[in-house]
Amino acid sequence: MLLQLALATLATLATSHFVLDTPTSIGFEDTKEGIAPCGGFEPTSRDSVTDWTVAGGLIHVISTHPRSQFTIQAALLPSATTNSGDLVFSKLVPIVQQAGLGSLCLTGVPGIAAWEGRDAVLQVIQVATDGQLFQCAAIRFTAGPSAPVPSLCTNSSGITATYLTDSPSGTAPTSNTTSPGPAAKGSVGRLSPRAPILANFMPAAIMLAWL
Repeated sequence: MLLQLALATLATLATSHFVLDTPTSIGFEDTKEGIAPCGGFEPTSRDSVTDWTVAGGLIHVISTHPRSQFTIQAALLPSATTNSGDLVFSKLVPIVQQAGLGSLCLTGVPGIAAWEGRDAVLQVIQVATDGQLFQCAAIRFTAGPSAPVPSLCTNSSGITATYLTDSPSGTAPTSNTTSPGPAAKGSVGRLSPRAPILANFMPAAIMLAWL
């Protein structure tokens, strides 16, 4: 994985950015990370493809922003007659608000069931003091259980995450309630009061692998 390289890269950044460690990023270049949709890299690149179970994959990022928001979404690859500018992204989960520096591991991030067996691009957008930053990964939606959490996918000490739910009540779903269906289907949720992400959410919500 890119973890060691990412940590070395972040240590030398002149401005605060983030690195997508898992799934494997299509590419990272500090000076281009503000270029949509994939930080200056071609979103249709398939040099390294990660299978993403629709039951829930995982995302590991390393951030040097003390506070930011992440948007996590995906788009099906265009056909041979369509250019990458026509990609249509759908949100996989509500916006995640991160506080603290370092490593953040999000697990149980659902795919879109109707896209099972299809090639897609995963887009992670960080919004912080220096604007929007973009990273992408080549993925393929698959069947099967949620992805196992590797030992390196952990949260740094002191880092926390909450999500901005589009639930009318503003409360987060728990293991006894349904997951946020509209967001999982790609709707653009409104920003509501923050609610903590709990480690025992159902797979269609976000779970955090705490240290």
